[in-house]
Amino acid sequence: MKTRNLIGMALSVAVIFSACQSNNPKKVDLEPKDIQGVYVGTLPCADCEGIITALKLNEDMTYLLQRHYKGEDDKVFQTSGTYFIDSEKREISLTGVTDVPATYLYENDNLVQLDMSGKKIKGESASNYILNRKDFQGITNRYWKLVEFQGAPVTGEKAFLVIDAQEGRAYGSTSCNTFTAVYELDEAAGRIRLSQIATTQMICIDMENEAAFLEMLENIDNYSVNGERMTLNRARIAPLAVFEAVYVK
Repeated sequence: MKTRNLIGMALSVAVIFSACQSNNPKKVDLEPKDIQGVYVGTLPCADCEGIITALKLNEDMTYLLQRHYKGEDDKVFQTSGTYFIDSEKREISLTGVTDVPATYLYENDNLVQLDMSGKKIKGESASNYILNRKDFQGITNRYWKLVEFQGAPVTGEKAFLVIDAQEGRAYGSTSCNTFTAVYELDEAAGRIRLSQIATTQMICIDMENEAAFLEMLENIDNYSVNGERMTLNRARIAPLAVFEAVYVK
């Protein structure tokens, strides 16, 4: 009789222990493959309208941080480096960032920026410190800024290209006039074509460069992507133009 009682007690303890375990599941380690992606949001700023922030985390534990101060010029501040993960706290910390908080809490598939002491900001403003995960697939729905044209670096220009998959069109700027176009895209083969390009009719100082840029867009038939850079090409000749991804536009 005593033996049966002991067995019954042991089974009861096992059931209770099992239930406790099911109510308190073991935390799964946070891996780079789980958090890789681009996180975007507008963070508070003491002396500006807000800081449009984009943080890209790569699986090789490198990052790209882009910031643009709203209400100021078009300048994008860019920092890159490595990050490390504290799985127990579910925190990601960036190396090489000292002027702004560099630690984020991974929560609900988003990133929450912590304060300079590593504490979570509470109160009514807490929701202002969240960077939401965005799904950037291929070359579409990104702002591509021109950084090289016909083999020469481009600085200070505002030329850009966007392939808008939602609207089914391409649009951008030549640095002077804006344009729209119809596009055909085969991402599996790395092929792209633009046609029916229409521009505004502003007169600029250097219309010759604009004409060359538009001619390039009409002639491309393929592209390649390497990290944050996209090249537009024709056949197998040298790249006609190089663009860089900007996530804070």
